[in-house]
Amino acid sequence: MEPDVAKNIAEPFWAHRPREIEQRSTEEVFRQQAQTWKDETKHCSSVKKAVTHRSYLRIIGLGRPAIPLLIRELDERPDHWFVALESITGEDPVPETATFDQAVKAWIEWWNRHR
Repeated sequence: MEPDVAKNIAEPFWAHRPREIEQRSTEEVFRQQAQTWKDETKHCSSVKKAVTHRSYLRIIGLGRPAIPLLIRELDERPDHWFVALESITGEDPVPETATFDQAVKAWIEWWNRHR
């Protein structure tokens, strides 16, 4: 295996963040990616397809700094941010039988307990 290939395998994925993410604030990147995600998935009937959209995945890639932004987004403009929150936090405070509104409330309550 070539040294550069081995080095890339050993480095964490975030070591290769696109330059645009490095040069802009997390909030700027989040806002732009969230808007792109909403624009490009608004007619998508599949939540699975929506949460695998490249902009949604870029938001997950922002990591822990995106958590307050996701919670604020849930509070102000509820949408399917649950997979992103679970992916970043490793937690899922939502009961299995929860409705969408109950899931939003569960994540906001989780945030209030953990900040």
